[in-house]
Amino acid sequence: MPLHYVITDALVLAVAAGGAGLLLRRRQPLAAGGMLLFALAALLGVIRISTGAEGLAPIHRLVSQAGGLIGLLLLLSALVSSRGWTGNPWPGLLVAALGGGLALLLPAAIAPVFLLGLVIATVLASTAPCVWRFRLPAVIGSALMIPNLVLVRNSAALGPDVSWHLYHLIVAAWLLAIALLLTARRAQSTATV
Repeated sequence: MPLHYVITDALVLAVAAGGAGLLLRRRQPLAAGGMLLFALAALLGVIRISTGAEGLAPIHRLVSQAGGLIGLLLLLSALVSSRGWTGNPWPGLLVAALGGGLALLLPAAIAPVFLLGLVIATVLASTAPCVWRFRLPAVIGSALMIPNLVLVRNSAALGPDVSWHLYHLIVAAWLLAIALLLTARRAQSTATV
């Protein structure tokens, strides 16, 4: 893989790790765990690309796909919890564990379940009870992730370089928007208590 691929993987790593830290400080461990799974996938990508260790490709792929699905499910659980629908983390952890099991047992199900999760994330973000400047980027980011997965990732029309970088830029922007939405919602709810 070309060395310049490390640039946008490192961006995803920085955004996901920073988002996880912010979410941990706001006492949102489910969301932080979701972000950390995205950070782990990006870290493996950075190591794989910068060292030329193509032996890491299957592990990187597994963590990117299965870990990404589990990470998305944890972020969705946090979006649901932020609405006050449940203060119990166990349903979210159970859903994430089931998603992980599904990803390992039936890898073909990862993409459709991930896409469904993005539709749900878009709806939850669009109705989040916070100011529009935090809600709008999360809605746009979640909505853009759908064509990002379907059309941009591995696009023959865009070519491998543009496809790689555009895909990772959109992932990083989406993760940042979700982290800001979750922390803005939590900050707003604690400020009004």
